[in-house]
Amino acid sequence: MAMEEYIDSGFYTVSGIDLQLSSLLCPISMEPMTEPVLCEDGHTYNKSSIELWMKMEGNYLNKVNDKVKSPLNGKLMGKTLRPNDFVRKLLEEYAEQIHNLKALDVVEAKDKGKGDVSVPRQLPKSVVSIHALSKAFLKLDPLRDILMQTLDGWEPPEIVVIGPEKSGKSSVLERLAMVPIFPRDTELCTRMAIRVRLRRCSPKEATAVLKVIDVETGVTVMEPRRIPIENGFEYVREAMSDVLSRIDDVVSIQEAIVLDVHHPTVPNLDLIDMPGLKTTPREHKAATYAVLENHILKRGENSLYLAVCAAGPRMRPNTNVGLQFITEHQLQDKTIGVFTFCDDLYKKPHFETLAQHLQGTTAIDGAVQLEKYGWVATMNDNNVERAETNYQRLQIQAQNEEEFFNGPAISAALEAADVSDRVNSSALVHKLHIMYTEFLADTWAPKTFTRIRKEYKEEKYKDALLGSPQAEILCRSGRNIGDAVREHAGRLLNTHLPGLFKEYISNVVKPHTTSITREVQRRIQILKGNVDTNWESSESCVEDDCIIEHADLKHMGERTETCVRCIDWYMIDQLEGARQETQAFWRKSIRAVLHAKTIVKIHNPEDPDSQVDILRQYPCPAAYPSFCQTLRTFTGGKTAAIEEILERPPFQLCRFPNSVEAIVDCIMYSFDRMWEAATPKLQKLTELFFSPESPWMTWTHNMDTGALRIHGSFNLSAFSGAVLYTLLRALPSCSSLIDDALQVSGFQGEIENCVEERSVITNKRILLIQAFRGMCEALGDLAPEGWEEEVAAWEAEIPELDAKGTNVRKQQNTSKR
Repeated sequence: MAMEEYIDSGFYTVSGIDLQLSSLLCPISMEPMTEPVLCEDGHTYNKSSIELWMKMEGNYLNKVNDKVKSPLNGKLMGKTLRPNDFVRKLLEEYAEQIHNLKALDVVEAKDKGKGDVSVPRQLPKSVVSIHALSKAFLKLDPLRDILMQTLDGWEPPEIVVIGPEKSGKSSVLERLAMVPIFPRDTELCTRMAIRVRLRRCSPKEATAVLKVIDVETGVTVMEPRRIPIENGFEYVREAMSDVLSRIDDVVSIQEAIVLDVHHPTVPNLDLIDMPGLKTTPREHKAATYAVLENHILKRGENSLYLAVCAAGPRMRPNTNVGLQFITEHQLQDKTIGVFTFCDDLYKKPHFETLAQHLQGTTAIDGAVQLEKYGWVATMNDNNVERAETNYQRLQIQAQNEEEFFNGPAISAALEAADVSDRVNSSALVHKLHIMYTEFLADTWAPKTFTRIRKEYKEEKYKDALLGSPQAEILCRSGRNIGDAVREHAGRLLNTHLPGLFKEYISNVVKPHTTSITREVQRRIQILKGNVDTNWESSESCVEDDCIIEHADLKHMGERTETCVRCIDWYMIDQLEGARQETQAFWRKSIRAVLHAKTIVKIHNPEDPDSQVDILRQYPCPAAYPSFCQTLRTFTGGKTAAIEEILERPPFQLCRFPNSVEAIVDCIMYSFDRMWEAATPKLQKLTELFFSPESPWMTWTHNMDTGALRIHGSFNLSAFSGAVLYTLLRALPSCSSLIDDALQVSGFQGEIENCVEERSVITNKRILLIQAFRGMCEALGDLAPEGWEEEVAAWEAEIPELDAKGTNVRKQQNTSKR
C-alpha cells in the first residue's frame, strides 16, 4: 500500500489515534509518517516536517549555518537526513493490517445483505478523549472564521480550567486534548494563561505554533514559533520562563501564551489553562486572582469551567480556592467539578467519601454542590515507564485510569452510590459534551443570532447613510440619475439660498458699497482744497462752506474732472475685488450646501439612552454657522435613529462630485453676468455725482461779503443707497439661480464616489446572511422559528449590482452551487 494512502487506511479512528500507531507518529506534527527519516539527534521524523522545522528554527535563531536545535532534546544537530527503512516497513505493515480488517468487514457486510459498506470492526482500541466531542463541535467548524470576520469581538465558547496550584489542572487538559503541550511537572506550574486553540485540518497541515500576546490588545509580543507536539510542554516552559524573566515577576497578568494546534483528530475547540490560584504570599494571591478576574470581565460570557480539586483522605472542596472563586462569581451552572489524583486514595473509607462527593450530597462535610453538571473523578498517574513517547504515555495513562476505577474496592463503593458513570476522563468528556451542547442551545446560539441581526441592521443602516438605495441603483445602471440629482440639489438650494444672500449682502456687497462712498468723500475733500477736513459720518448729509479766491476758481473744473477719473479707476479696482470675493463666497458656500452629508450624532456613546441627533453636516460650519441643521432628535438612544434612517434613507448628493461642480460652475456664471451688468451702471453713478445734474451734490455762491463764498451740499447717504440699490437690482433671484443651475446636463452617467465603500458593506451583509443561514441549518431545531423567511427578506434587500456592476445575488447562488 502506498504511503499516501495511510490516512485513508484507518489510521485515525473516530475517537483518536490507537496505541499501536502512536509510536509511529512524527514527533513534530503527530501525524503518521509517510517518509520517515533519521536525524543526527537519533530520532525519526517525517521528512517534510523536519525540513520545515530546520528552515523555521534557523530563521527563528537567525542562523544560516548547518546547525539547528533538535526538536526533542534541544541540542544542536546537523541537517543530514537518512531514510529510516525500518520504520517505513512498520508503517507499511500497519497500513496493510488495517486494509485487511476493512476488507474483511466489507465481505461480511455483503454476506449479510447490507451492501458495500465498510465500518472497521476490529481496529485497535483507542481511549476516549475530547476527540469524541467532534460531532458536537462539527456544527461550528465551518462558521468560526466567518463569525470572527463579521462580528467584532466575537468569541467561540471556551473551556477554562481553574484550581489551586499543583492541583492537576494541566494534566486534566493534557488528558482531554491528548496532546502533551501543557505544563504538568511538579516543578513547572502554570504562571500565565495558556490558550490552546485546537483546529481540525488535513494530515499534511498538522502543526503547532506558539506565540505570546498582550491580553489587552491581542498584539503579538513574542515572535510565533513552530514547536513539536510530542514535547510541546518544554517549549511552553521555555516561553513562560522568558516572559517571567522579562517582567521580573512570578505571574504574568498582561501577557498570555497562545498555542495553535492543527491536527486531523482534534475538534475546533478553545481550551484555557489558568495560573494556579495561590493563597500566599498576598501579592501572589492578588496576581493569580487578577488573571481570572480579567478573563471573566472580557471573555467570561462565552466561557465554561472545569473546577479542579485534588482528592485526598480528607478532601473538603469548600476549602478549594478555585471552587470558592466559582461560588463568589456565581458560575456554578457553567461548571463541572473535577477530582484529580484519585489514585492517591487507597482505603475503602476514602472511596466511600469520594462517592458521596460525586453524588453531590450536602450531608458530607466540606461538600460543594454543582447541581447542574456535578462532579467527575479522574486520576493523575504519571509513572508510565514503558512509554516510548509522550503520546504513548498519554495513551497508557488513559488505560491505567480505566483499570484503576474498575478495581474491586473502588468500583464497589462507586456502584453502591450509583456513581460509576461519573469516573474517569471518558465521563468528563461526556459531561463536557452535555454542557457544551446545552450552552450552545440556551446561551451561545441565541446571543449569536441576536448579534448577527443587530450587525446586519447596523450594516444596512450604514448603507442607507451612504445615500438612497434607489438612487444608488439608478446611478449604477445609468438610468435617470440626473432627475434625482436635480431634485435634491433644488431642494437644498431652495432651503439655503435666502440665508446665503443675506450673508453675501452683509459680508461682501455692503463693505464694497461703503468703500466706494468713502472714496467719493475723499475726492470731495480734494475738490474743496481742504483734504484735512474731518467729517464724522460718510453716510450722512453734509453741508459745508468754503471761500475760494478767483485764482482758485478756475481750477475747480480741472479738479472735478480729475476726481471723476480717479473715482472711475478706484471703482474698477473695487468692482474687481468684489467680483473675486463674490466668486470665493458663492463657490465655497454652494459647495458646502451641495456637499451636505446626513449624519447621526450620539451625544454620549457610552450611554445606551443618550440623546441622538440626525444632522445635516456641512463641510464648513465654522465659517458659516447657519449651515448646522438638526433634522431630528431622539432621546431613546441610537435604535430610533437607525429606524428613521432605514425608513427614509437620505440622498447624499455629496456622493456625486461631478454633478455638484457642474451646478457650482453654473451659479458662478450667473454672478459673473451680474457684475458685467452692474459695472457700467456704477460708473455712471460716480460720473453723475460730480455732474451739474447730480442729485447728491449742489453748489451755491454769493458775493455779499466781497469775496466769493461757495456753499456745497453733499448727500452721501443717498448716494450710498443708490450704489447699494444698483448692486441689489443686479443680483440674480433665488428662483432664477435654481432654474439656471438645474438646467445643467451631464448628470446622467455619473457613478457615485462611494462604490468601494458600499461594496464592502454589501459583502459584509452577504457574509452575515451566510453565517445566519449556516447556523440555522447546522443547529436544526435550535434555529429561530421562521428563519427561512427572514433570510429571504434579507437577500431581497441586497442591491442587485456590486461596485463593478456585477449581479451580486447571481454570484452568491453560483458560489453555493
